[in-house]
Amino acid sequence: MPRIGVLALQGCVKLHQEKIQKLGASSILVKNKEDLFMVDGLILPGGESSTMIKICDLFGLWNPLYERGGQIPYWGVCAGSILMAKEVLNPNQKSLALMNVQATRNAYGRQIQSFESNAIVFQNKPTSGFFIRAPKLIALSKDVQSLATFESETVAWEEGMHMVSSFHPELTDSCEMHSYFLSKVKDSAL
Repeated sequence: MPRIGVLALQGCVKLHQEKIQKLGASSILVKNKEDLFMVDGLILPGGESSTMIKICDLFGLWNPLYERGGQIPYWGVCAGSILMAKEVLNPNQKSLALMNVQATRNAYGRQIQSFESNAIVFQNKPTSGFFIRAPKLIALSKDVQSLATFESETVAWEEGMHMVSSFHPELTDSCEMHSYFLSKVKDSAL
């Protein structure tokens, strides 16, 4: 069974770890370069993207994250999707540029405008998730494929082995998105 890392510098970490373990995979909290090279896939959780960048820089983790992103599947959730985006707006900031998407920070509103939706469609089935200062994600290449929609807008994308989502599925009872990511990790190991 693959080892799934959860970037554990800041943000919503524990709930991702619980979902992965519930699905029968092992989960490792990634806090340094050594941890990063022990995993077969990595979840970059929601939180605050600019804070995550500062912590990565402080601990020398930014370049290893970029390097490892060329080797194993990553899933960026909310702030994690901002870290993975090729372009970041509102305001501009550096990113790992691992996916051909544009992320506009706080596009679904500020903290006080956060909401839960049961109207997200993932693989033609309804699912739920929370939008918390969520970014709007727009594909910049035809190689980027829609994974989930909300009110006719794509809120989760995949490109090759990577995926990003605007919303937080880890805050719900559903394990569908985590199961899908786990299958991507398994496929990439073949």
